[in-house]
Amino acid sequence: MKIHLQKSIILTFITFLTACATSPVTEAEKYHDVKSGAIYKAYQEVSINALKPVVEEYDKHLAKDNKAQVANTQVHSLLGLIWVASSQPKFALAEADYALAQADDPRDRYAALTIQALAMYGQGWPYLGKSKSVEAKALVKTHGLGNRYNNGIALVHVAGSALALQEGNILFVADEIRALGKATNQAWLTGLGDVTADTYNGVTSKAYAQLDKIKNDSNLSSSERQDVDRVMNVLKAGGKDVATSVAKETVSVAIDNVIEKSSLTSKILDKLPEKYRDKMPGNNKV
Repeated sequence: MKIHLQKSIILTFITFLTACATSPVTEAEKYHDVKSGAIYKAYQEVSINALKPVVEEYDKHLAKDNKAQVANTQVHSLLGLIWVASSQPKFALAEADYALAQADDPRDRYAALTIQALAMYGQGWPYLGKSKSVEAKALVKTHGLGNRYNNGIALVHVAGSALALQEGNILFVADEIRALGKATNQAWLTGLGDVTADTYNGVTSKAYAQLDKIKNDSNLSSSERQDVDRVMNVLKAGGKDVATSVAKETVSVAIDNVIEKSSLTSKILDKLPEKYRDKMPGNNKV
């Protein structure tokens, strides 16, 4: 039995910022309550045990290629990203917390912190989310997170784009999507980053032309062409804040792309108990 995460996943965490009064103190208390709660604890224990064989298998694969064995944090951060995309911030938080506790490499810490921030925003905790975002950005400033990291760089860039979207930094979204395209040798994704920047800068005619050029690339697969259509349809729809709408759809496409093309995704979902898989939209049993 295999579980496929379909392209129907749409990011909704951009709308999670609460309009209710809050404070760093009350958010910290809520965070403590979640971590102390039965749902968080039970899920995290199940996840750690379920993914152990996935980690072991992937580490063996990395060892054959003489790559550092950092799969433990990567596997759990990737699942955290899947939970973010599935609008399940509590499970995403459990994954990010565990990944961060295990991470030594600054790239892996950055990915875990970024997903932790997204989960906190998703829980309606903007102060905590922002604090984790600042901590993640400090890692970049201190260590740099360039392509010298062979493993998990796609996760780093896509998580960074999602966090930038959450915080309304559209130009950084564009930068991260362009970096994702370059890191994964997918020029069409780099082009979507350009489209995002052009839309933000108000040159929609240039964005249209770029999307048309990308769509007509003979090297694109049918699913990739459909992804380009998703962004094009949002641009055509326009609206008061079309730049944010285009950025949101572009990040959604990037997340779907990274999740679906990761060799770990199917292995993770195969091991995760069905009662949790059922909480992910767009899952089909085959």
